[in-house]
Amino acid sequence: HFHSDPDQSFLNQIKGSKTVFVYPVTVLPETAVENLIYTNDQGAVTYNADYEKNIFPSVHIGPGESVFLPLFAPHRVTNDDGVSISWNVGFHTPKSWRQRSVHLMNLQLRHMGKTPAPLGSNPAEDAKKARMYPLYHLKNRIFKKSAPKVKL
Repeated sequence: HFHSDPDQSFLNQIKGSKTVFVYPVTVLPETAVENLIYTNDQGAVTYNADYEKNIFPSVHIGPGESVFLPLFAPHRVTNDDGVSISWNVGFHTPKSWRQRSVHLMNLQLRHMGKTPAPLGSNPAEDAKKARMYPLYHLKNRIFKKSAPKVKL
């Protein structure tokens, strides 16, 4: 199924083969990425046929082969005939944790009625948001009723 993961990862093929289709994260609305990260629900990202204009070249992988799935990038796979076993290893880096924090802070700002600048549009502002987010995360844990509500 078409979805995004809340991290970046390597998809490793163990048995059988499949074709992997990956789209740049820039096809997604900022709010979809924010909801994905906040909820950890892959269903926060839904397919739109317009995404096909921006798809990366597909990759066919067999046993012992891997493909990198960029941070928050939507993707889908089609399995070939026979049994297909794969293993996905997700991870974060300091840079991806900062990006994650900026998206989460933007979600918090939207919840407060603000219109935040998208990730990457102002690096100085992004740095402030990344530093501020842990405080809002703590506030949301203590005062659960003030935490953003996300409808998927």
